[in-house]
Parts: sequence; structure tokens; C-alpha cells
Amino acid sequence: MSPDQNVILEQLGNVIRTLITRQRSEVPDGELEGMVALATHALTSLAPPGTVFRQRADEINREAVHLAYRLEVLTGILQALQIAYLQGLLRSVQELIHAEVFDDFLDMASYLRHEGYKDAAAVIAGGVIEEQLRKQCQRHGIPTTIATPKGNEPKKASLMNDELAKAGVYSKLEQKNVTAWLDLRNMAAHARYTEYDEKHVEYLIAGLKQFVVRYPA
Repeated sequence: MSPDQNVILEQLGNVIRTLITRQRSEVPDGELEGMVALATHALTSLAPPGTVFRQRADEINREAVHLAYRLEVLTGILQALQIAYLQGLLRSVQELIHAEVFDDFLDMASYLRHEGYKDAAAVIAGGVIEEQLRKQCQRHGIPTTIATPKGNEPKKASLMNDELAKAGVYSKLEQKNVTAWLDLRNMAAHARYTEYDEKHVEYLIAGLKQFVVRYPA
């Protein structure tokens, strides 16, 4: 491991420990804002551009969710980033994680679930669902954008799922499975985390692992 990566891992460890320690006690919203800013800055500084870590951080920061939940998800993403460096998935801060490592992200999600971060695990697995659907559309010549009055915008994952099933890429039963996974992803992203439990996330990750094998992108 290079000295640069050792420094990155040390910085990640320090930030994660700080965030987890503060989350274990009641803190006012003002302090939560600062902790969210710290987590966001760490991800922006230490996650390579274009990776799922930055993408998920951007998405959760755009969502209208509770500060405590936002912080929990960001902390989970930081932990996943730490694992990626430790496992050698990121050899330098400039390198991107390729789409072929979907299984590694699902392993990260599984690890986070085991550590008690079911919501962060669901969010990370949710990113795998959407990217897998997008790549399946590209592979089968299905547009991944839709025309709107504001110009072309990315299609929603639910629409890509419908169009992939309609094109015969996979069955109606598979379509229903994907719909259920997307529903769980949306619950996690919108702070509806009392509507599902750790077992649902376990089934999500296991189902996704089989899905990406059956329908490689």
C-alpha cells in the first residue's frame, strides 16, 4: 500500500470515528449540520471522481431527509470507501472504480448490514440496481434518457425496468423483483427506514447478486 493511501486511510478512520462517536449521543441540529458537512467534505476530498461513493453522497445530500439519517448514510458510505481502499479496489485517488466491480459493492453493502448500518447498505445496493438497469438498457439499445421541456433527462429506474421487461430482456417475474428492490431503495433514500428491516436488506443484496450474474452488463 502506498504512503498516499496510508494517509487517506488514516484520515478516513479519524473522520469515521469522530462521526460515530458523536452519533451515539444526542446532538442539536446545528451540530448535525456540521457533522454532515464534515462527512461530505471527506467524501469529496478522498473519493475518486465518478465513483459510486461521490454519486451516492451527492444524491443523499439532494434528498429532503432528516439530518440524522443523512449523516448515518454518509457515514456508511465513508466506511464503504475505507473498505474499498483496504481491499485494493482504489489503487490511487485518481483511479475510478469500474462497473465490473458491482459484486464488490454488494459485498460492501453486506458488510455494512452486518455492522448494523442497514439503511446505508440499502442505499449502496440501490445504486447498483440503477446502474445495472442503465447498462442493460445501453446493451440492448434502449435509450437511457427521456425528452422533457427542460431537455433530455435520465430515465427513472422504474421506467428502465418496465422497458427492459417489455423488450424481453427479462421476464415479468424478474420485473416484479426489480420493482420490489427499487421500492426498498426509495424507502431508504427517503428516510422511511421503519418500513423495512435488516432481513429485507439481506434479501435485497442476495437477490441482486444473482441478478447481476443472470444479466451481466
